[in-house]
Amino acid sequence: MTNLLLKSFVKNYNDTENETVREKYGVFSSIVGIILNMALFVLKFILGIVINSVAVTADAFNNLSDCASSVLSFLGFKIANRPADKKHPFGYGRTDEIISLIIAASILLLGYEFIRTSISNILMPTQITYSLFLIALLAVGSLVKVWMFVFNRKLGKAIDSATLRAISIDSLNDAIITGVTFISIAFTAFTGIVIDGFIGVFVALMLLRSGFNIAKDNLNSILGSPVDKDKAEQIKEIVLSFGGIVGVHDLIIHSYGHGRHFATIHAEIANDTSFYDAHTLRESAEKAVFEQLSIYLTVGLDVSEINNKALILIKEKIIKFLAKAYPTTNAHDFRITNCEEQCDFAFELEVPHDFTEDEQSRLVTSLEAIVEATDENYNCIVNLEYGYIERE
Repeated sequence: MTNLLLKSFVKNYNDTENETVREKYGVFSSIVGIILNMALFVLKFILGIVINSVAVTADAFNNLSDCASSVLSFLGFKIANRPADKKHPFGYGRTDEIISLIIAASILLLGYEFIRTSISNILMPTQITYSLFLIALLAVGSLVKVWMFVFNRKLGKAIDSATLRAISIDSLNDAIITGVTFISIAFTAFTGIVIDGFIGVFVALMLLRSGFNIAKDNLNSILGSPVDKDKAEQIKEIVLSFGGIVGVHDLIIHSYGHGRHFATIHAEIANDTSFYDAHTLRESAEKAVFEQLSIYLTVGLDVSEINNKALILIKEKIIKFLAKAYPTTNAHDFRITNCEEQCDFAFELEVPHDFTEDEQSRLVTSLEAIVEATDENYNCIVNLEYGYIERE
């Protein structure tokens, strides 16, 4: 059904890399959300008043909040597709995450308000009136929210949208909330025991949990998340495909929304490479990454002594040791310098962020021992750094 709707309302719906098509996806989802959520709000609000249920009323205002979220989503997609300008040279793509944070804030606020109302209802419970017809309406509302979850999840995945993912998660929570509310009313109908206030607390806690998770995911994105491991491997593979590049490290990617990714990487080349060849390699690698992955890459070049036998011998021993004892680390940029008296054997060592100072100290001591055992004339210098690539 979703594909049929997309074919009918979104021209060239398969071209999800096109910014205009992405905007139409978002606008279409927003309009569907506004219509359905407003209908559910009216239905549940009237139902809540008729049967005197705080849980149903809470669920109704949750749908009103969802309607407001759809309005924000509509505005967000319109803004996000604006072209870059002199004040915002990276474009407006991060509007997606900002709108998701606003949605999360509204969910948290609604959850807080209804947990207060529900606690009051527990302390002073009111009798619920009900009918099979009204209970059936709740069941229909739950099914509508399940469809909206599937609908928004599919659209969000298609265009990689944080906003639509947030809305889809919220829709699933709403389906669960409505289902639980339905069960509570049925339970009261058969047993006479009023648990409406307790269900209202459950609804509120679900809202708080949903809002917190949406906020956390989008805050992580705005603050800066590690580079996706698969994406990192793709970039490295492309750069290393150029024969004159013998190693890569220090990959960093900054994202400013869909299709606005900027990256830097260090590429190692032989120390006898001419300036012209080095420049050609750099430009070729940057162009290839953009053509294949649509990422604006800047390549920094590091010189590597690939013919220095002493360096290669120690390098191989260090890499072998790290692969066996510290597989989460990565050594690179090996070089021999300052050989006036005692040569410095220096390199960079990338360690995980959770490495303690004691672990770092023991590791450096082990590496110094390897260098000294190979040639006591070398002074080992290990420069520790943290990586930016996602780890298991």
